Amino acid sequence: MKLFLKIITLIIFLMLCIGFYFQYIEKPFADKIIGIAVLMIILILLPVFLYARLRNKNMKDYLLTDEKWKEMKENLKK
Repeated sequence: MKLFLKIITLIIFLMLCIGFYFQYIEKPFADKIIGIAVLMIILILLPVFLYARLRNKNMKDYLLTDEKWKEMKENLKK
């Protein structure tokens, strides 16, 4: 999974660099390359990254429940 993320990140970074270079030399298809790279970030890289990072996590640890809210209030009083 980490290798896949690194490869996708490298491909997207290269696409952005190429797109901005082509935009600098005023090629007409530069905006399409940049747009495709941004869509790849949103539709491929972000979900895969979130899945890889949160795969083995217990989401109850990150939720704010009444018990944790009371603990926070008690800690602020101290």
